[in-house]
Amino acid sequence: MKKFLVLAASLMLAASPAAAQQSVSDAAPAVSAPVTTSAATVDAQLFPSRDQVRQQVAAAEAKHADAPPGSTSWWYTVAAVAVGVIIALLLLD
Repeated sequence: MKKFLVLAASLMLAASPAAAQQSVSDAAPAVSAPVTTSAATVDAQLFPSRDQVRQQVAAAEAKHADAPPGSTSWWYTVAAVAVGVIIALLLLD
């Protein structure tokens, strides 16, 4: 049981920086704007029209169009897990 716990702990320790980098890179930068809370604004945000949704989808696709098909953050996670396994094997011997 001790070997399993050491393995799990080292995997979590090695994968946490990669997960943190991924969450930071996916987060959108905060933009400070004046706060308006009218009923029309809230309704427009909660229930967008089809044209607004199409524009948002087109903007998201254009943003990711230049990205390569393989995600680099996925490779960082794989590398972090591999390092975790190596550390666990070294600790268990």
